[in-house]
Formats: sequence, structure tokens, C-alpha cells
Amino acid sequence: MQLQKMGFNGQFKDMSHDETAEQAGNMRSQLVLLWAIMLYELSMVEFKLGLPSWHECLGVTVEKFELAGVSPTDVAVMVKNHCSNNNAMEGLKHRYTTRSLVLQQQ
Repeated sequence: MQLQKMGFNGQFKDMSHDETAEQAGNMRSQLVLLWAIMLYELSMVEFKLGLPSWHECLGVTVEKFELAGVSPTDVAVMVKNHCSNNNAMEGLKHRYTTRSLVLQQQ
């Protein structure tokens, strides 16, 4: 009944199990991506307020971006663009250098 009110009547009936699983996976990735974006914004606010927790928050942000399937290049650009800039890059530089080397070898 609620789906009909929202205009989704009939859209989910004809989906196979595989399509349903794929759509659920896509939705999960989108939610994790949204979570990562919110954490990224929080880490910038924490940095600007001078709170020491910004670095840990940025680290968790990176993990969430990776979990969502964001490319290592895009994650590196995101870290580079963080308002802490040099501090963030120093803290995560080793992680990305090592990860990039592993990805290039595969």
C-alpha cells in the first residue's frame, strides 16, 4: 500500500532474485558513500575547530570510501583536498603509496 502511494506500484514485483540482490548491493554502496561524505565533512569541521579527533575521523572516512568502492585515485584526491591538506597527506601518505604499489602489481 505504501509503495503505491509513493508511485512504486509494480516496479518491484517483476524483479528476479539476482536483480533484487544487485539493487540491494547498489543501495548499500550508496548508503556507505553517503556515510563517508558525512564523516569527511565532520573531519573538516573538527579540524577547523582544532579538535584532535579530525585525523581519526578522516581515517574512518577513507575506510568507508574504500568500502563503498571509490577508486584509490579518487580517495587520494579527496584527502588532498581536505582543509588540513599537508597534515592529512602526511598521515595517510604511506597508506596510499603502499596501496598504489600493490594495485599496480596486480
